[in-house]
Amino acid sequence: MKKDKVKDNKIKQDKVKHDKAKHDKAKHDKAKRKIYIRTFTAFMVTYLVLMAGLSIFLLNLQCRFEDNLCYKNTVYLSSVAIEDVLQNNIDSNNQMLDTEKFRKDCADELESLSYFNVDLAIFTRDGDLIYHSNNKWLCAYKDTVTKKYSKASIYLEQWFTKEEIAEINNYMKADPNPKKEGDIYKYNLVLDGLWLDHGLVIPDKIVVTTLYAKEFDQNGTVLKYDSKSDIIFSSNYENTKELPYYQDGYMLSQPEPNKTLSKLSDVVLDKDRLQKLISEDHFETFDRVNLITARYYCPVPFPYYGEAKNYGDYWIILGFQKDLLKECIGSLLSVWISCFVLFMVVAFILSTQNHKIYRKRVELDKLRSETTNALAHDLKTPLSIISGYAQNLIENIHNEKRDYYANNINVNVNRMDRILREMLELSRYDTDFNKLIYEDVSLGEVCAKLIERYSQVCNERQFTVSLKGDAIIKAEFSFMERVIDNFFVNAIDFTPDAGIIRISIFDNTLELFNSGSHIPEDVINEIWQPYKKADNSRSNKKGSGLGLSISAKILNLYKFSYGAENVDDGVTFWFKW
Repeated sequence: MKKDKVKDNKIKQDKVKHDKAKHDKAKHDKAKRKIYIRTFTAFMVTYLVLMAGLSIFLLNLQCRFEDNLCYKNTVYLSSVAIEDVLQNNIDSNNQMLDTEKFRKDCADELESLSYFNVDLAIFTRDGDLIYHSNNKWLCAYKDTVTKKYSKASIYLEQWFTKEEIAEINNYMKADPNPKKEGDIYKYNLVLDGLWLDHGLVIPDKIVVTTLYAKEFDQNGTVLKYDSKSDIIFSSNYENTKELPYYQDGYMLSQPEPNKTLSKLSDVVLDKDRLQKLISEDHFETFDRVNLITARYYCPVPFPYYGEAKNYGDYWIILGFQKDLLKECIGSLLSVWISCFVLFMVVAFILSTQNHKIYRKRVELDKLRSETTNALAHDLKTPLSIISGYAQNLIENIHNEKRDYYANNINVNVNRMDRILREMLELSRYDTDFNKLIYEDVSLGEVCAKLIERYSQVCNERQFTVSLKGDAIIKAEFSFMERVIDNFFVNAIDFTPDAGIIRISIFDNTLELFNSGSHIPEDVINEIWQPYKKADNSRSNKKGSGLGLSISAKILNLYKFSYGAENVDDGVTFWFKW
């Protein structure tokens, strides 16, 4: 029955221990997550704020750089190229020789402008548009003489509203997929009358003809269709210039949609803006459209006579729009990615360090609590004994035992004194030593002195004590004596009668072996903490529970490694230098 009760108690203790360990682990994991989340969140917010500020700074820097170099360089090269084309296509009176040839020469010379988000327009002195580099629509018209179709460009922006142009564009891009008779097959955009002004088409009407599927082949291809013309866009142009008129034509293609150039063209083709700059005698503007877009606008007179208000017969309008984000996206990405990696690494390191500090603080609080409880327990026992014996002396109880009471009071007072002195000594080792003493210390001499000191108790308990080897180390003699003394006293306390204590000194290691019971592996690394006990079989009822802690403090001061390990017949304590 007694064995069963002991077994049940052990099971209950193990369960309590297991539950406590599980609770502690859950608490630790929760604290760890909280530390990591808080640290990473703080670093992420800081990272985003800094990167946003840095990005804005780089965009502004890119903007200033473009203003000073890229924009003006592009304007200069483009204006020089257009001036050469103009010079080759005007006579001595600055009149255009062949407008159609001029437009073709401009297109060939400035073919890559749209790729760089550059828009160019050329106006006469009277404000007539004779060339626009972007948003040209292609159409074909039937010559009344040759009866052949020729291609020409048309600027719908001059004749139709934006809504009408968008609708025309939708019809041009429409790609119906007819499945049955009556479905829309496609749309044809027919020019019902047009004028030709120096190679540019001026439409009279654009008629949308809807084709309806009527007959399919086996592959689903439309063979026959019906047509119906019901949508008409009129330009309302009045032919005051007596331009040649052509009856038949049709739309061929529309320009590729480009929102950037579309908005830029609105600026470049704005005659009111041009007249305002001319009146102010101001020939360039630089606008920040938004955070990531910059626009440069520059009208250049041709020819330029070098006198204020005395300009030539043509105006070359250059607009240059830059996507600043696109220009510096490579640099921004590299900065964002590298800084992100750096911030995450630093956040991880800091989180790990904070977690270690938290763990140390928890362990320190736990150790402080355990130390306080252990100290209170160790002081409570002798205080209770002293109190009892003192009460007997006061009340003259068993006067024949007065010497016995006095002697025991003295013994317990000495025990309390030893506990307090060792606590003060441990506290002393906890403080930083500004100057450690390094002298030659013979470990063999220290060990021999200790063996001699405890020879009486060793003989009484029939211990077999041996010392082998010697080594000279750099340390303070009294400190090394204290370390080995604590090792030796610990061995005396836990070695059974007629046991073995063996000290072995090697080139860089001192080992002290004592026979007896093992230290549980789960607490073997904790015995260096104050008042940390292994199990009941190895509990030190005589000492203060601070000896190994003091040894650990001294060894840490000299940066010596140390430890304890279970061997076949007992336990070995060691330290290395």
